[in-house]
Amino acid sequence: TRIMADRTGVALDTSKYADVQEKEYLSGSESDNEAFSDDELEEEIDQLVYRKKGKKNENPEKKSAKHARTNVNICTLTMANLVEEREQMTGDPKFCMHCGVIFNSYSHLSSTYEHHVESERSLVPAPPIHPALEEYAYDEQPKKIRDGDSYWTCEFCLGINIVDLEEEEIPRTSCMDYVAVPAPVVDDSDNYSNVVFCIDVSGSMCVTSELGSKVNLKGLQKREARNRRIRETQEEGIGDQYLPGQKRGVSFVSRLQCVQSAVEHQISKYQREHPDTHVGLVSFSNEVNLIGDGTQEQKIVRGDRLYSWEELQEIGNEFAINAPISTSSDILLEKLWELEENGATALGPALQLSIAIAGSKPGSQVILCTDGLANIGLGSLEGKESEYAPY
Repeated sequence: TRIMADRTGVALDTSKYADVQEKEYLSGSESDNEAFSDDELEEEIDQLVYRKKGKKNENPEKKSAKHARTNVNICTLTMANLVEEREQMTGDPKFCMHCGVIFNSYSHLSSTYEHHVESERSLVPAPPIHPALEEYAYDEQPKKIRDGDSYWTCEFCLGINIVDLEEEEIPRTSCMDYVAVPAPVVDDSDNYSNVVFCIDVSGSMCVTSELGSKVNLKGLQKREARNRRIRETQEEGIGDQYLPGQKRGVSFVSRLQCVQSAVEHQISKYQREHPDTHVGLVSFSNEVNLIGDGTQEQKIVRGDRLYSWEELQEIGNEFAINAPISTSSDILLEKLWELEENGATALGPALQLSIAIAGSKPGSQVILCTDGLANIGLGSLEGKESEYAPY
């Protein structure tokens, strides 16, 4: 009540407190039990306030205000400072060795041992903000500061820190930028990305579509030479290979040939526009063939490995595409047109291996070329066609 009277400037009759000693009142003696209740105290304060303003209390039966319970587990943190240009500080930030708080614009350096520090030690200090600081947090504070030293009394834990800061290293605003870790040095020879073409060569990729006229397709000569070798191995002639009513003098293009033409176009584009890109091939049927850039030894993954996520991931991480497309394009195109259709569709394992290979470099890509449903290895949908009809 005395405090409120002092704040409102109202002369308060303190005769009713004459029998209460000041020392007893402040220390909380038994006489406090005879003091006003909370409601009586609030009513008297209201009367004092309205008397000061010269107004009558029009609402003597004022209801107690209700406040929402505070949730101390929620805080607001604005990120606006991250997008604004700030002064960059020289040197390193100075951390309190007891709790980890950073020396800031509200901190003060002193060269003399101020007396108030001794009284602050009686307060309960803040705990360290990181377990690594616990061994220092409760160390005995220095009894005396040496001449010439500057010290900082932490605002949070009250710990004393001996600091050595130049004038330009002292923060002047509430938000400063420090360079905690220097930017990494980028080696131009390592500044590239991977592109992996994951190509389906299962049996369904041999399905053909008829073209309107006789067209000399790329890769057709190799196919005809292969067919010729097959015919020569037969003891008896295999005869006419045309179906009844089938047109003569037309060309047929398979799904794989379409994919090969599209991939060749992309390889040429990378060679022209991004010569440092590392381009590799992965083909799959009932096994997965890691062709890479064409200059390295191929690796075939088959059998039980197609069902093991850990083994596939390990194999993909160890397989690297070494040569840039500027030097590997010719051999890579040769490997591309040697692909032949055969077998089932190990789509899942091939895709995982391709991602693992490409993932060694940021910004890399995997381009999947397929026509069918995975039916062997990880992700097989064999026997589940009705469940995945849209697929």
